[in-house]
Amino acid sequence: MRLKLPPKVIRIIRVLQENGFEAYAVGGCVRDLLRGVPPHDWDICTSARPEETKGCFAGQRMLETGLK
Repeated sequence: MRLKLPPKVIRIIRVLQENGFEAYAVGGCVRDLLRGVPPHDWDICTSARPEETKGCFAGQRMLETGLK
């Protein structure tokens, strides 16, 4: 099964992957897609450490969560 992700989510995942990291959409957004409900927000997990993630998106707005 392939789930349709918005272009901005695909771009974030691609940037992380192009920099050598794993990245996936996870959590409630995936559940909502499976239920046929439009997600309200998107969670992305990655193998990149916080400082590596920042480096991939330098100069762009980021919402940092789960740093502790």
